[in-house]
Amino acid sequence: MCFVWISLRYKKGVLLPRGPRRPIDASASLDAVACDKEKHSFIYHLEDFRPSHMKSLMWRFLVACFHLLDTKAFTRRQRRRESLINTLLDDSSLDDSSIDDLYEQIDDEESISG
Repeated sequence: MCFVWISLRYKKGVLLPRGPRRPIDASASLDAVACDKEKHSFIYHLEDFRPSHMKSLMWRFLVACFHLLDTKAFTRRQRRRESLINTLLDDSSLDDSSIDDLYEQIDDEESISG
């Protein structure tokens, strides 16, 4: 993320002036929770933040970096949720098929209540 921060704040080694050309600066002064929300919003709407000064090759590289970071983050979230499911069910032998069955039960319950 630091590489992206630097890439979006500088052009040819010169710090860009404050304002719309440095779109993620505002999040630096937020508290941790607000900063996290801003970061996720930034990542989700990445295409809205492409600086006009940035060449296509560099922009593609940054988007590819975000794609990799997002993929890794998804894997971590998935593992945490599976761990939480195991903890809540107090069953350390829960396997992938059991998780799928649990999701189906939840879907069925939501369909009935909805």
